[in-house]
Amino acid sequence: MMQCRLLSSASRRLPQFSFPAAPLPASSPAGFAPTPERITFDASRHLALEKPEYIRMLRSDPAANTDLVRFPVSVSAAAEGSPDLATALDGSAQVPFSGLAFTAPFRLLSDEGVAALREVIAGNEEHARGLPGRAAKSLRGLGYRSEFIRQLNYCEEIRNHLSQMAGCPLGPHHVPSNLSQTNFGEIGGDKPVDVWHIDSVDYVMVLLLSDATDMEGGELQVARLNGGDPALAIEQINAEGIAEEDMDVATYPGPGYAIFMQGSRIAHAVTPVTAAREPRLTVVNSYHSLNPFVEDKTRFVTYKDVDGFDTARYEYARHKAWRVQGQLDFLMKGNVGGAGGAETGAGEEGLFADPETVLEVLDRAAAELKQARDLVSGEVIDERPYKV
Repeated sequence: MMQCRLLSSASRRLPQFSFPAAPLPASSPAGFAPTPERITFDASRHLALEKPEYIRMLRSDPAANTDLVRFPVSVSAAAEGSPDLATALDGSAQVPFSGLAFTAPFRLLSDEGVAALREVIAGNEEHARGLPGRAAKSLRGLGYRSEFIRQLNYCEEIRNHLSQMAGCPLGPHHVPSNLSQTNFGEIGGDKPVDVWHIDSVDYVMVLLLSDATDMEGGELQVARLNGGDPALAIEQINAEGIAEEDMDVATYPGPGYAIFMQGSRIAHAVTPVTAAREPRLTVVNSYHSLNPFVEDKTRFVTYKDVDGFDTARYEYARHKAWRVQGQLDFLMKGNVGGAGGAETGAGEEGLFADPETVLEVLDRAAAELKQARDLVSGEVIDERPYKV
């Protein structure tokens, strides 16, 4: 069986383009019948959005002392991320935005929102199961079972808020089983809540729902090793461990607070919970850029192992279909310009005067479809984001 590498975005300058997120499929996998709910998601009651105290950028220059910037970051549909400058946390300078690493914890849900989401999870907890080497118990596929979860993940207020941390327009990830994955932690022992890893999706928002009063542990750790290369960082950690000075640590103040990170670009872990009033309960929402030309970090092998081949096959094919549909939509529209539009640098003639871009878009779309077909047919396997 052949091994497949991710398609790289490193070629000519990629288009600045944004394509709307796709709705959820009309059908569901076998065994994922909707759960009756008495609660309807209401952003005016369930949200309490606050800005994070800081945004930590990816470390493009380890010697620079400018990786902390203020919220908000300008949002751009450029495939390479926001081309604009961000304000350094101390307000002393404008600095290039090198991309989101992670944010300080920020309030997302109101107390009523926390209670509502916990009720939805309790109504579905019977479907939770263990994930090998990861959470003690995890609940996936909630987007198929719960209308509340669907509305939470597609909520525009939340997406706009997170986009101003990532510097790009965001949509819910098109693998629906990812919507609000819920992790049930354990108290005691020395087993990490989550081992050192790299995510198989671009961005994740990790929301704490449990009581953090007197909680010891459960902290997010982010490695600062090997010039920011997350795979090399994990190799070094597995071989040598990691010193405190080589990582950043973030702690949740309480339920309803979230941390947003580009988990596909940073090596991260969560420490064991040694003491707490109740088991650690977190909800993980997955997002990706709405520019269909950015490098796709989605790993089919991860979801095949977690959700089963039949579910992962269709969900991954659908995710790739959205990307190719967006790329071809750019081709249909040409140089439409403006907010959320396309820029080819070809002036008013657009793609009429840019045959190289036309050919590249067709080649990329064909390559993505071929890659998806090879993966879901089982003819090739893709690489995991890190060695296990």
